[in-house]
Amino acid sequence: MPVEGFSASQLGYDVLLQVLEMFRDDYGNLYRCSLVNREYNEIASKILYSRVVLSPPFSRGLNLKD
Repeated sequence: MPVEGFSASQLGYDVLLQVLEMFRDDYGNLYRCSLVNREYNEIASKILYSRVVLSPPFSRGLNLKD
């Protein structure tokens, strides 16, 4: 029995989103998933780009005071 306002493709998207969320910290696998097809790419890209680091944190490499 179909649910009003809910399509099979939406169900597939929601399930795929939950599956790919398990790889949230595994950037290599998310990247590979993004290469499968457009739908995977859309979902994996949302997860991959949810946290963007523009540069590493500053750390003093050389202390010239000594």
